[in-house]
Amino acid sequence: MKILKQIPATILIVLMLFTNASAKNTRLMQLIEQVKGGSCQCEFKNDTCYPHSILSPLIRRHNKELCIIDAAKALGGMGDLAKAAIVPLVESLGKYSDVDTRDGVIAVRSEIALALGRIGDTSALTALNYYKEQSRSLAEKAAFERAIQQIHKRK
Repeated sequence: MKILKQIPATILIVLMLFTNASAKNTRLMQLIEQVKGGSCQCEFKNDTCYPHSILSPLIRRHNKELCIIDAAKALGGMGDLAKAAIVPLVESLGKYSDVDTRDGVIAVRSEIALALGRIGDTSALTALNYYKEQSRSLAEKAAFERAIQQIHKRK
């Protein structure tokens, strides 16, 4: 009799775990699309990813670049759980660069590099070293070096 009462609770726990894992996987896929330049799903504020506001393109200058940065930060914050994002992040290093708006620099490539460092997978080292050597920006070079050091510390 006791076993029968516990079965529904066990099923509920399994469903909750599955739902939570499924939600994380969906979020990961959304962030990967966002870092590739797809639709903006996340705005990153205070180390938290918030749903993107439909007004953001109207009030945020350089919204596309900021969306890519938001996704990179969120993916970096996921650490090992974001290993599926390594290839898209590395591809994005070649696609984007830091943007000088004349009001300041939007550090797109630098944030992507730092996200790779926070994820910490050694498969990103070749690309990070390559782009570090190719970069003309001291700020970008510093971000690449920091990301490389983070990965070496995790080995």
